[in-house]
Amino acid sequence: HKDNIESHSKLQCSNLDYSIVEEELNSSLSSSNNTSNGHDLINNKLLKHCNYQYHQELLYIFNQSLALGTFPKSWKFGLVSPIHKPTKEKQTDVHIDLTLLSCLGKLFEKIIKKRLDHHLETQNHLNPSQYGFRSKRSVTDIVLALSQQIQTALRVGRGK
Repeated sequence: HKDNIESHSKLQCSNLDYSIVEEELNSSLSSSNNTSNGHDLINNKLLKHCNYQYHQELLYIFNQSLALGTFPKSWKFGLVSPIHKPTKEKQTDVHIDLTLLSCLGKLFEKIIKKRLDHHLETQNHLNPSQYGFRSKRSVTDIVLALSQQIQTALRVGRGK
């Protein structure tokens, strides 16, 4: 199976489907919060402190999933926990459902999301006017751009 991954990484059909490397894993792990674990009892703190060999095995699993175009079913399974939601009203039965997912699946998704975001930004696949769900862009940026357009339109309308 390892030969399949190696031959797949040599193909590099696009900059999205090459093998996941140690640097990507470490970068995603270092920026991961120490959240609660899912049903597999593996949390991010544990993943951060694993040895090199475990990380290599994890990379193998991630790359197999990428090469085969599959996502392990166990990473999709979530434990739903009702959490009491404090309110100012006197409602006693208000809660939200919190779903605890596998940290392995969330880590894999985070790596793929970083790749996808980088690809979309560097290849200019996103409309320059899109500010939502993009890094280094905020509501303030769009309000400023809109304000500048209004001011320009007003100046042009007055003939200045």
